[in-house]
Amino acid sequence: MTPSEREVLALLAAYGRGSWRDLLEFFPRSKASLARALAELEKKGFIKKIELPRRRIFYEITEQGEKVLEEVERGKVEVIHAIREVFRAFVLHGLIEGAGELAKEGKIEEAERAVQHALGELLFAAFAITYRWSKGEEAVFERRLREVQRSLQPVIWTAWWALYDLTKKQPEVFNRLVEKELEKIEEEFL
Repeated sequence: MTPSEREVLALLAAYGRGSWRDLLEFFPRSKASLARALAELEKKGFIKKIELPRRRIFYEITEQGEKVLEEVERGKVEVIHAIREVFRAFVLHGLIEGAGELAKEGKIEEAERAVQHALGELLFAAFAITYRWSKGEEAVFERRLREVQRSLQPVIWTAWWALYDLTKKQPEVFNRLVEKELEKIEEEFL
């Protein structure tokens, strides 16, 4: 199985049914590579094409495809999932217990630093793990970086919702932090 085929199977396993556009959004290679992978996977019986009215086409992983993916990816998927959950717990702890508690105490600058620290640590930790896995080989680093990037999307989603929740609990503090960040962006980039 090619790396492209594995990536498509992993995407369909993680997200369920997906259209061409859905898959292309998260697929790190070219459109031609995606088309080849879909054709091969369908030919092998690992995915099925579902055609809906108005020429809408979706792809789903088959039971056979799940078994193959499980065999090929078992160890890697478990490691990626474990890392994702560690990151999720780390970010939530930093945002909710760190920034949230500081905001309650009226320590606005410290809360801002806690938010930045939690999110910065997430990005740097992901880089560090990817770098370690690649052992300095650029092609391996690029492939692993894509895997880690995809696995962190749910963590980033969780972090955004945690921040949103904090803006509802401490609106005066977090609205000030948001405005301050937007001012910084405008000054530096606009």
